[in-house]
Amino acid sequence: MTTKRKMRAIALFGMLAIVMSFGIQTASAGPLGGGDSFENATRIYSGHSSEAWLEVGDEDYFYIMVDAGQTLVLEGSIVTDNRGSMRHSIHDEDKSPLNDGGVDGAFVSNTIRWSPDSGKDSYKFYTKVECVHEYSYGGTGQYNINVSIEDHYDASSGTDAGNTFDTAMNITPGSYDGFLAGKYYGDQGTDNKDLYKLPLEAGETINVKLTPADNVKLKTMIYNEDRAKMHSTESPETGVITRSSWTAPYAQDVYVLIERTGSYPSGTYHLDLSVESPGEHGLSIASFETSSTTATGTILKTNVSITKTASFDAWYTVVASGVNSGGYPIAGTACVKLACDSVTVPVWISIPPGAEIGDYNLYADVYALDWNLVASTGPQVVTLAS
Repeated sequence: MTTKRKMRAIALFGMLAIVMSFGIQTASAGPLGGGDSFENATRIYSGHSSEAWLEVGDEDYFYIMVDAGQTLVLEGSIVTDNRGSMRHSIHDEDKSPLNDGGVDGAFVSNTIRWSPDSGKDSYKFYTKVECVHEYSYGGTGQYNINVSIEDHYDASSGTDAGNTFDTAMNITPGSYDGFLAGKYYGDQGTDNKDLYKLPLEAGETINVKLTPADNVKLKTMIYNEDRAKMHSTESPETGVITRSSWTAPYAQDVYVLIERTGSYPSGTYHLDLSVESPGEHGLSIASFETSSTTATGTILKTNVSITKTASFDAWYTVVASGVNSGGYPIAGTACVKLACDSVTVPVWISIPPGAEIGDYNLYADVYALDWNLVASTGPQVVTLAS
């Protein structure tokens, strides 16, 4: 019985050894330490480097996680005088190719880059390295790869600015650095535009100064809260600074879109945002009219004629009010929205039945939304009788 148990144990061990052997072969590592397929790709991290002799047909597969606002950089090199031919590529999580490069010859290198957009917080990318045969070169060679991740977060946010109105990055006036992907040979990506959002009060003006990299042309667009384009500027030549501005007719959120134009390398831009408070409203009271007499228990109508020369729309509160010698008050208010215009605003004052009779000194005042006094006139004397 003991001998039979030993034989069964030996047989079982042999079967396990065979299974393990096949398992190791299925997930065998390539010459550079990668897996032998996308499914068996080896995870790597920024700073990964490996070197090996590759024969024609050798392949290595890796994968790496990259956050929005980062750039994946893959460098491939032939590091000896053997005239080899190698290809390296970046693929998305569905294994579809995104960017590829190659080296042919001796002591040559090539770098490819991919910068994802803000569609996801984090992305899984595959890299593939293969030794191929070219007619002019033998194919085999000593090959080296270096993989790194560069941080290019927009506005020091730790991520990428959104590329849609719904995902626009909230921002305040200040100076910021941003980044856009390239569209230039091996320098590619989907981070082609950045969208920022900030609030403006009525009459405030947003000023945008955009400084691109020396070899890039960029476009700046300002949108209102309805997502309608209000202003657009574009660098006439690479490296040229652009300036844009727009005045909000009423309080609202506005959007600033930065977009690459043309086929240029990736690069950092510098964004200066400032907001100017409304200047002089250019508002004055042309006349203030009212009846000279009225009675208790009635409604007194006054007319306040206003002229405004500033072009921005804004809401104003018009107040007609006064007191008699004893300090008894009467008042009425009205609201009006004005741009550059001249209007007469009726202001009605309800006189209580028990109001004190006598003379009242009435004034007309116009206030902005922040209750700062913009214009005033008076008095007009009104005699209140019973």
